[in-house]
Amino acid sequence: MGKITHFVHRSLDGFIEGPNGEFDWPRMDAELSAYSRTLTDSADIFLYGRVVWDMMSGFWPRAEDFSTHEHDLAFAPVWREASKVVVSSTLAEADWNTRVINTDVVEQLAALKDSGAPSAVRRLHAGGLPDRTPADRRVPDHRPPPSCSAAASPSSPHPSSDST
Repeated sequence: MGKITHFVHRSLDGFIEGPNGEFDWPRMDAELSAYSRTLTDSADIFLYGRVVWDMMSGFWPRAEDFSTHEHDLAFAPVWREASKVVVSSTLAEADWNTRVINTDVVEQLAALKDSGAPSAVRRLHAGGLPDRTPADRRVPDHRPPPSCSAAASPSSPHPSSDST
């Protein structure tokens, strides 16, 4: 049986995206690059929801055109060659060696897991499928009390990369 690993960049205060849906705050340093490589090396399939798929498929096929970062240059060919699954109710098909699942999601992903295919996606949690969530090394939630100003609230933009 395969293992399903949910791997997501998350800020120390528990956010994945900025207040306007942006995902421009994570900083790929040597430590995070090495850690993500260990997870990637053990994966047979990359599993995405449609929104993340749109972001990934818009970047990785032509990553070398957008970036000279060492991590990007190393991961781009890995991503292009990897088998991928997208869970979506709106996407009918996808390219880059990708299968779309839009019905019986939990059952189909459980079948992938039973076949030995590790992967990662948020929707798996609803079905109780992840065996490991590296982000389980959580930092306690340090949200400000309701009396704090909006500038310090969890909905405000993320701080600099020093605190991510």
